[in-house]
Amino acid sequence: MCGSTVVTADQWVHNPSSSVLFITAGDLAGHYVIKDVTGYLVPGLIPAAEIPADYAAYPLALQWDRGRKEGLETETCLVVSRFAHMDATIIGPVSLTKVSG
Repeated sequence: MCGSTVVTADQWVHNPSSSVLFITAGDLAGHYVIKDVTGYLVPGLIPAAEIPADYAAYPLALQWDRGRKEGLETETCLVVSRFAHMDATIIGPVSLTKVSG
């Protein structure tokens, strides 16, 4: 989610080993490098429209900094990943650098 733009699960492909993200549809479509991400584990399956303002007060679930693209525009968005088997949602900022359109 970047601003009011929501990218649904069927609109992106991520390769975790390379920090590459492809958004396949919508206003954000393109090839990105994930520079860093931080995620907090919030109980329940939280819709993107109902993100609690205090999500960063929940336990830290993931944090990494890998992308090294310099000199390109970076945008900070919010990742909202729901995990039904855990009845939990990981919410937190992700920095994306667009490599191509």
